[in-house]
Amino acid sequence: MAEQTDANVAVVRSFFAAITEGRFDDAAGVLDPEGSWWSLARRAAREPLAQLERIRKLSLSAKDLMSFTVNSTTAQDDRVAAEVEGYAAFDDRVYNNMYFFLVQVSDGKIRSLRMYDDTLMGERVLRGDKPLPSHAR
Repeated sequence: MAEQTDANVAVVRSFFAAITEGRFDDAAGVLDPEGSWWSLARRAAREPLAQLERIRKLSLSAKDLMSFTVNSTTAQDDRVAAEVEGYAAFDDRVYNNMYFFLVQVSDGKIRSLRMYDDTLMGERVLRGDKPLPSHAR
């Protein structure tokens, strides 16, 4: 059992590392396209590849690629809880949000993500007075 939970943690860490390094195809390869990505801001799920595409666009509009630093993980059965810090600098603002992800992993693929973050900070920085193209309404 410990081997499986360690493998699940490795999948989650590799997913966020791939995004941070701009390897979006690798990140997409870890996602189950039939899975879901739920977010607190929307209180609804999206297709995981659609959410990853939003992150890719946001990352590419930053001065440097957006980074996701996994600060801690806890795993049980097929679930991994991850505390993650997201960071991106833009011309006139900085996005530095803290996330909690509850990730379900099955057969080496991320089946579902539940993303909790500071929604007000995201609204202010990403949408604000001058919305970033990835977050325009």
